[in-house]
Amino acid sequence: MGLPSCQLSRVRGHHLFLAPLAPWKLQPWKLQPWRDWEPTSRLAVQVMFATALASVVGEAISASRWYWAVLTAFIVFMKASTRAAVLTRAMDRIVGTVLGVVIGALVVVAVNHHVIPELILGVLCVFLASCFGSVRYTYLVVFITVMIAALFDLLGVFDMRLLVVRVEETVAGSLIGVVCAYLILSTNSRPMLIDSIAKYFDALDDALACVATGLTTAGERHQITEAARRLEQAKVDVESACSSTRAVALLEPRSSTAAVRQPIVAIHHCAHSLLIAAIVVSGSEPPQVFTGTDATDIREALDRIRERARVTRAVLGGEGESAVDPAHIPVIALLARLNVEPDSSRGEAIVAASRLNQLLEDLDQTAAKAPD
Repeated sequence: MGLPSCQLSRVRGHHLFLAPLAPWKLQPWKLQPWRDWEPTSRLAVQVMFATALASVVGEAISASRWYWAVLTAFIVFMKASTRAAVLTRAMDRIVGTVLGVVIGALVVVAVNHHVIPELILGVLCVFLASCFGSVRYTYLVVFITVMIAALFDLLGVFDMRLLVVRVEETVAGSLIGVVCAYLILSTNSRPMLIDSIAKYFDALDDALACVATGLTTAGERHQITEAARRLEQAKVDVESACSSTRAVALLEPRSSTAAVRQPIVAIHHCAHSLLIAAIVVSGSEPPQVFTGTDATDIREALDRIRERARVTRAVLGGEGESAVDPAHIPVIALLARLNVEPDSSRGEAIVAASRLNQLLEDLDQTAAKAPD
């Protein structure tokens, strides 16, 4: 039998809150001449100016610790190829340094100049920095700063004024790096974001093709699993692109970076559920795959969803307009006439496919209405 009407109505009424997405219609960005340069060449020029300025400002702050500003101005450009990424790195370094100075000062006072506890603290900070540094750069800076505070105390040069100078030099170097990133050979993060989204929708299209095969053909678990792995990696790349520019999202809550992650996560959740259901259906014994007219309908429905995903991808990239053939039977109508048990793996696949189609439709319509 088909899905209960209550379930289908719940699917029809499933709408994702996409209000922040309204101003975010990704358009091809006008390229500056230096965009054709190798990233290393462009970054070399930016770093050269940033470190030169940082050495002058750092010297003005402290004649003996000027190199902290230079080091910061250099580090904020590491693993950052756009101005938004540099801004995020600078924000993380400032926040991490301030927190590290506060924690380090409290810990040094607490251990009361005992050597063994401070040695243990130093080793522990190195371990924690290596563990959590890859999660977020802020954590790495916090633990390294606490370790430096402990080392200062071990060397007998610990002084609160010295920690204040470290904060001042860090802030100066970070700000200089951001200014150079924005004023010298500046590059926007939008092309990188567009590219990661395009690759995600390419992986989604491949995954839906594998699902269509898996739901109608037994023994396709391996192909579906590989498609799920590629889709997961593409989602990680989108989140990485968003994470590297999260400072812009904080300063501009209605920016493209702030808007992109929520719909991608929601779409991925539905796609993941659909892939899991397809793996179960294709690998079950005895086979539970769709056959006959049901197989034709599910393939046609998934083809419609793939078409919707391609249209959404084009609209988000500014490459086309929202347009789906109105003569086509709606996806929800195709799925509603399938003969499935609601609580079975096939029923879960139908619900996941319906929700995925609704999310793509919402995203498509919202992006299409966004102002240029």
